[in-house]
Amino acid sequence: MIIRVGSIPAGIGNATKLTFLYLGSNNLTNSINPEIGNLSELQVLRLYNNSLTGQIPYQLSNPQKVWLLRIGANNLEDPDRNQFKGMSSLTYLWLDYNLLENVSSFVAECPKLKFLDLSGNLIIGQIPIQLLTRQENLEYLNLTMNSFEGLIPTEIRSLS
Repeated sequence: MIIRVGSIPAGIGNATKLTFLYLGSNNLTNSINPEIGNLSELQVLRLYNNSLTGQIPYQLSNPQKVWLLRIGANNLEDPDRNQFKGMSSLTYLWLDYNLLENVSSFVAECPKLKFLDLSGNLIIGQIPIQLLTRQENLEYLNLTMNSFEGLIPTEIRSLS
């Protein structure tokens, strides 16, 4: 049996009118093509359950109309903290089951975030409550299957 795998095609950034991109469960490999950052009308990006590797490209934070970003169940690493910026429309974010070692600071710069799944990563240390308490709209938070240490911060109660 031959298992065919592929990459996100070069030239994807030329589809500038694209609003929804669903490429989940397609055996995609290699890194996320940074050209996706050129999709200025993009609202939903689903790349979950592939075999994507490497750092989450900072260009992924360029399309500011994205309200759903699902890139879990891959082998992705932390984005560049200095270049990956907040996404003003982002409401639903799945980063679960990757190789993330930190809760990225850009999370605090997503004012509409309601849903955040960081489960099944390699995050260690204390729960970064200073990032999460800025999330006034957060309704769902999944931090399971990481390696957090210490007590659960009392501030977590303010995440109503």
